[in-house]
Amino acid sequence: MDARQILQFLDEQGMAVVFVVVFLEYLNLPGFPAGIILPATGVWVAYSGQNFMLAFGLSILAGLLGSIVLYAIGYIGEDLLLVKLKAKRPALGARLDRFERRLHDNAFWAVLAGKLIPVLRTLICFPAGAAKVGMKIYLAASAAGVALWNGILMAAGYFMGGQVLGL
Repeated sequence: MDARQILQFLDEQGMAVVFVVVFLEYLNLPGFPAGIILPATGVWVAYSGQNFMLAFGLSILAGLLGSIVLYAIGYIGEDLLLVKLKAKRPALGARLDRFERRLHDNAFWAVLAGKLIPVLRTLICFPAGAAKVGMKIYLAASAAGVALWNGILMAAGYFMGGQVLGL
């Protein structure tokens, strides 16, 4: 799916699709690349007269909900998988315990930094959940990271997308 197809789809479906597509992208599903979706949303907002702040807010909400789902999988998965793995392989378990302690001790900055690195921004949710990072810290760091990531990509599309696409 290229940027023009996304713009046409957004014109046809409206603002609700921004939420759904960004949510799916934050679940790290194939076919939903943020590098296309978020700038295309910015272009669409600029050329359709839609409200940028509404689209931006929906993208943050969708990103946070997707991040919470992946955090929950990590939280539950730690009990289901990692506990058994640690018992079966004590040396690996010791390394995983050290990693979890470091992550937990630096949770805000680790999650925030993770949310700003492609690919890692969705994967950081799993170890944060497995390390049982507190939900308030996790949500604060995730919200900041999601807002920065989404804001930069959407603003790039809003301000420069027309030039890039020749609109």
